[in-house]
Amino acid sequence: MNRWNYPIGIELTIGIILLLGALVFLRTTTRGKYKTFDEAIRHLNLKPDSQVLDLGCGRGALLTRIAK
Repeated sequence: MNRWNYPIGIELTIGIILLLGALVFLRTTTRGKYKTFDEAIRHLNLKPDSQVLDLGCGRGALLTRIAK
């Protein structure tokens, strides 16, 4: 029990939930989105002489994948 007289398990549960959320966020931002990008690019059927318009949304991760 802490000084506010509620079970410490509540804080532990909230901490675990926040940690799991952070891990999911890191996974999706470092690897997950690139798998989605690659799948979307395959469906576009781009040819080497295709032109792509970048509207300046984001930092260019998808455009970099398309350029490869």
